Amino acid sequence: MGLFRPITLWPFPSRELAVLSQWVETFLTVELSNGQMVEDVRLAVDGARPVRFYSRVGGMVPTTEELLRQIIKASEEKDVRTNLSKTQEFLWAV
Repeated sequence: MGLFRPITLWPFPSRELAVLSQWVETFLTVELSNGQMVEDVRLAVDGARPVRFYSRVGGMVPTTEELLRQIIKASEEKDVRTNLSKTQEFLWAV
């Protein structure tokens, strides 16, 4: 698990995210909005890795417990996909 926190969003750090996609298994975008940045992350990663999204609106900052649950959920989804792909590779598009 790691953290990528851009200092500025213009220009968007697409190149840095593309480089990170070579080492990470899944991205989890956490926003205090309705998802304005998740699509930019998906474009930067260009399908190399899955991009998950979690949001809170109304100024409510997510708790560490909420974030941990989202990280575990993303990890479990990855594990399920990996295990299935070993036995049924044709089910998952690369």
